[in-house]
Amino acid sequence: MKFTNHLLLLLMVTLVPLIGSSQIIDTVEIDGKSYFVYPFTETVSTSQGYWESSAKSKSKKNEEDGYDYDTYLSSVKGTIPDSMLATPNEFTNLKKALKATSYKKFMKFYHPKFGDVPSKEEFKRYIEFKKRPRGSRRNRDEYYDDYRYMEKGKFKKAVRNNPYPLLTQNFRSDRDITPVLDRIPDGEYVQYYESYCLMGKKGFCDWTDSSIAGRFTIKNNVLHGEATWMGLTGDTLKHGWFVNGVKEGKWTITKHNNEQMTEEQAELYITRGYPDIDTVYQVIEFKNGAKNGAYSFTRTIGIPLVEGHYTDNEESGEWLFRVGKGYEHFSTPEEAENQDMSKVERHYTMNDNDSLIVKPILI
Repeated sequence: MKFTNHLLLLLMVTLVPLIGSSQIIDTVEIDGKSYFVYPFTETVSTSQGYWESSAKSKSKKNEEDGYDYDTYLSSVKGTIPDSMLATPNEFTNLKKALKATSYKKFMKFYHPKFGDVPSKEEFKRYIEFKKRPRGSRRNRDEYYDDYRYMEKGKFKKAVRNNPYPLLTQNFRSDRDITPVLDRIPDGEYVQYYESYCLMGKKGFCDWTDSSIAGRFTIKNNVLHGEATWMGLTGDTLKHGWFVNGVKEGKWTITKHNNEQMTEEQAELYITRGYPDIDTVYQVIEFKNGAKNGAYSFTRTIGIPLVEGHYTDNEESGEWLFRVGKGYEHFSTPEEAENQDMSKVERHYTMNDNDSLIVKPILI
């Protein structure tokens, strides 16, 4: 009997952590209603022109502020004669020289112990360099010369007034949420975006982690019921239904693609408040988690460029392309707008035996 009790105790200690263990989930109240907070966030990425528009940390320290006298001594002592080491006062003056905006003030504080005295032309190039946006491109003269228009005050102001076009969020049909291994409560959830830099009107980063990325229901640790993911401005980017963790019925996926920030696009940003944005809109039918049913692919112009049908994730039935196959993802908005919608580039039907019947194109 004593042995049996010990065995039961051992089994309880071993198995209890594995049975019914659950992860602690935060809750939040929105408009008077309580939601669980999903523990994994969605990402936000930036497009060209965002950081070039002088988004900065709220810390106003310069690069040289973090370089103190002890750091200076440890980096140079033993590499030069002690007589060439700068005194604390000379080092303080060097930091003042590096912050100078005029050559006269620079020369007032600079000491030859720190190297050859730069010429006026060299000092001018140094000042121009400091004005460049920080980052990996700062040292690349060819980059800076090619994209100097993004340094214009009007462009920076336009981006700061409306930064959202350069903050991108991408959702796909084949990826939903990062699964949680531990058990989590059943109920309605909100998912947030990770902390990201929202550029303020003065060019400083307001780091925010309160933007909602998605709303959905969890049942038995999987998605179940209606699910919606949205952009930072609240527009729906992905919507559909789940049944016990798999997609079912009609799904819509919207993606906003930014054009390269050319000088023309920068000028549009300045004059109208946003650059050209190419919007891709897909409608996909699912059954038991696989693509089954009608499919359409639409760009900015609003007319489907691709229409077709899937059976168990495979192309089936009739397919129609108003652009060359493979180019529906790469056309520019201008090309899409100028596309002759009466012109069909490709038209074919897939038979059940995978043979292809090509339809003649009528001109």
